[in-house]
Amino acid sequence: MADMWRANIMAPGASPTDLCKFALTVPQVKTTRNVDLNNTRVRLRSAVSRLVDLVMKNPAAAEIILSNIQGGVISVAGPGDDVTMSSQPDSSVPSTFKKMDIDTKSYYLTNLPEGPSEDLLKKINFEDTLAISDCFYLIFSVLPADHVPVQEFADRTVAKLTMTKRAEQVGNRQQFLFGTAVSDEGTIDWGAVSCYETTWGEDRKLVSVRHRWTGDIGFPKKTWNIDVTWPLLNPQDEFSAHFSIDDQELFVKHMFQSGCGPFKHALDARGKLLKDLAVECKKSYEAKKKEVSDMRGSSTMLRIHDDRVKRVREECLEKARNEQAAKRKAKQQRQQSFDGMALAIADRREDGE
Repeated sequence: MADMWRANIMAPGASPTDLCKFALTVPQVKTTRNVDLNNTRVRLRSAVSRLVDLVMKNPAAAEIILSNIQGGVISVAGPGDDVTMSSQPDSSVPSTFKKMDIDTKSYYLTNLPEGPSEDLLKKINFEDTLAISDCFYLIFSVLPADHVPVQEFADRTVAKLTMTKRAEQVGNRQQFLFGTAVSDEGTIDWGAVSCYETTWGEDRKLVSVRHRWTGDIGFPKKTWNIDVTWPLLNPQDEFSAHFSIDDQELFVKHMFQSGCGPFKHALDARGKLLKDLAVECKKSYEAKKKEVSDMRGSSTMLRIHDDRVKRVREECLEKARNEQAAKRKAKQQRQQSFDGMALAIADRREDGE
């Protein structure tokens, strides 16, 4: 529905903080051969006009509306970009991320700030059917076996807010991944997005490893003898990345102490950390819903108040018009009476003569 306007909704070169071009006049909508669609567009234009009018009369509401749209309390979804207050409960929430389908993983990814578009994910999936899951595990720093807070994720909006918060918690990795390692055609250079940066000594042996997302430094065990001939496999996976040669596999995560590097934001076995985060997001979401409800109540009261003010103003204007008409009528009557007296006096004078 964003393309239904006949004119641009933002002035050329305008920044996000500038007033929209239609601040004074809402542009007309484009017409189509579909009568129902035309009626919908006219109805939406009227709603936009009324909303702008209400916000101009109650500027404090603008901040609430904006924060709730950005926070996901008011979401735009479905045909015609219908605005809804909450999502329907999802009864098919999987118990682990491994059981989560690609569409759901894609939904969480596309809703991230600076996340990928749906078209790009389709291209990625066409190139490699496992790549979306790899991106998902990397960005949210979760394992396939990690537990999903089923009860909280039954509300799709709460689930989306939780996963967005989780991505922020681990460093908003999507900004680096999709901004650096993913081509427009959907191919991914996993080497460019390695979770680890290696430091080699003059003897060509591994000195240390730096965890990209936390900056923590890990060191190889004394019994390890890794040199530059050992390739780093699965570099995009902070938990399964390992140096390998012949039959030997040495996992990078074992170079870090508990609570450091890949373990800094690792979820616990029972999924309590993610559940606590989901509960926090749910409370915030419910509070914002209440704000919106209160704001709607305030808007209703404001409309009632405006109607009363309008009615009182009209009554006062009507009363003033009636008083003016009464004064004009009285003046006319006095003038007519004066003219009659003047004629009578003139007649008596003529009779006296």
